[in-house]
This record gives sequence, C-alpha cells and structure tokens, in this order.
Amino acid sequence: DVLGRIEEAVRAVFALLALVRPGSGRLLMLLAGDPMEYLIAYFSAFSGVRVELQPAVTAVGPLSPRRLECVVEVRVDEEAFEAVMEREVHAERSHQRYADVLDAALAGVSYVVGGGSGSG
Repeated sequence: DVLGRIEEAVRAVFALLALVRPGSGRLLMLLAGDPMEYLIAYFSAFSGVRVELQPAVTAVGPLSPRRLECVVEVRVDEEAFEAVMEREVHAERSHQRYADVLDAALAGVSYVVGGGSGSG
C-alpha cells in the first residue's frame, strides 16, 4: 500500500539522519531519481535539517546522480519522526498532494471499484 511505502521511506531517512551529530554533523549521499524534488522532500521534511543539492556528479542525462548534503542542526529523534509522519502522511490524506502521490503510484494499474448487489 502507498502509505506503507511512504512510511518506510520516511523511516529509512529518519534512521540515516538520527546517526548524524547535531550541529557539526553532515550526511552526504549520491541521489538519483525522478522527480529529484520528491526524493529531497523526504530529507527536508525533518525540521532542523538543512538540505543542499549540489550539481550533477557526472553528466549522463536527466537522472544523473546529484550530491545531497544534509546538515543536522538539531537532534533527529523518535519524536521528530512521529511529527513528520503526522504532518506528511496522516494529515495529508485529504490534500491534493496526497492524491497526486496516489495517482502517480497507481499509474498504469487497472482496478475495479464496486460493491456487492446488496442481496445476501
């Protein structure tokens, strides 16, 4: 399910950010994907984390890896994870951004919505 995948992604980002020492610590990684902004949003969703995207490492097209640097200014803990989950997943269910994520995730999937006839 889409919500489960989003929660897994947020939890994975949380696990990385939680390892970084607040103030002087940095998380550096190569990131590739499309749309890049969507992937970066998982890191910038945590307050107290400054995200900087550097130019492409190699020019191999629109999906060229980019260096992402996250500066952790305050400790990222379980409370921060829960705040992100509440704001980015649970509270977004009724917003357009959530609908867009679902539409993108379900693109090309055929499904039927319907119910029973009501007879037992």
